[in-house]
Amino acid sequence: MPDTQPPAPGTPRFPASPPVSDYGTPPPQAPPANPSPAYYASSQYPAAPYAPGTIRPKTGPGGLALLSLIIGGMALLGSFIPFLNYITGFFAFIALVLGVIAIFLKGRKKTLAIVASSVSLLALILSIVLALVYTGLFVDGVDDSYGSDYPSSLDGTKFSFAAK
Repeated sequence: MPDTQPPAPGTPRFPASPPVSDYGTPPPQAPPANPSPAYYASSQYPAAPYAPGTIRPKTGPGGLALLSLIIGGMALLGSFIPFLNYITGFFAFIALVLGVIAIFLKGRKKTLAIVASSVSLLALILSIVLALVYTGLFVDGVDDSYGSDYPSSLDGTKFSFAAK
């Protein structure tokens, strides 16, 4: 029978274990001398979805489509304001170009880009049509303010600078 003595009072009964860090995780351990491929396959970390050094493709709507939607929405709101719609027509065109570029980007969702292009096209059309309407109304208002003595081609008379 082996000679076993009871442990001295105040000494632990369990064998010594490696020290534990403050956060409860064990300290790093050295890898085995000759690791097998199975050692790396059973690592505690999951495998990377892409090879190191490759760029993960973006699948979201992207900033270009969002920028096109914001600019196109502002242009749509500004197209109803007289004289401001001349400027918003330019911004609507820029937003339309950005939206079309966003549609043709590969690997991106196209829904937001299509909506942004539609809003921008509507803003461009409204800016042009309302600019013509507002300009026509402005010309009519100026023409009417001069009274009937001012010659105009709108009332059926022809105006010419030629001497009679």
